[in-house]
This record gives sequence, structure tokens and C-alpha cells, in this order.
Amino acid sequence: MAYFRIDGENIIKYIDLGGCKWSENDLDAPKSGRTLDGVMHRSKVAEKRRADIKLRRVKAADLNIILPLLRQQYFTVQTDLFPGAGPLEMNMYCSTRSGGIGIIDTDGKVCYDETSFNVIER
Repeated sequence: MAYFRIDGENIIKYIDLGGCKWSENDLDAPKSGRTLDGVMHRSKVAEKRRADIKLRRVKAADLNIILPLLRQQYFTVQTDLFPGAGPLEMNMYCSTRSGGIGIIDTDGKVCYDETSFNVIER
């Protein structure tokens, strides 16, 4: 079963898996770059992972659990959503959180559509 935990809170049931993206970014040493003959000289120092997460329609009460976790400077993410990596535990941060306008469902509960955020490996 897929999981996505932020500081131990599994939020997988709120995630729209079809609306998520992942990426891996290489970090190069400062002196990496092309020389005048056009040849690239790299000194890769690290790989960092990023996930752009989109949530399903969520109730305000659930969003009020998730957003404080993402507002921390750093947090721990445990997940198996990155392909080829197996289970991971990473120290991450969130730089962007956004969402749609809240609505009231048939039970009188406030809900939000199109809530999304990114998590980036520290």
C-alpha cells in the first residue's frame, strides 16, 4: 500500500495520485560548467528529490492538520512514491502551498479543491 508520511502523519488518502509529479535534480559543484571548446565538465555533488503533490477535495479539518506540517522550516517525509528508490525517509521543506476556493458540502462541512504543494529534499 502506498504511503506518504509527513512527520509520521500519513496523508496518502488525501492525495490525488493522478495529479502528482516527481523529479530528481542533480547538484553540481560551483566550478562545473562548459569550457570554451563547448565541453561540459561536471562534478556532481548530490541528487535531490522533489514532489509536486495535488490533493483531492479535502475538508477544512483535514487541511488544518496538513498545512501546519508543511509550514515548518523542515520536516521528515517517509514515502514509497519515488520510482526505483524503494522506501525513503528524507528531510524536506515546502516552499509553495496553494488551493482553490472553499465550498460547503451537503453535510455543511467546508471543503477545498485544487489544494497543492511541493516538497523538496533538503
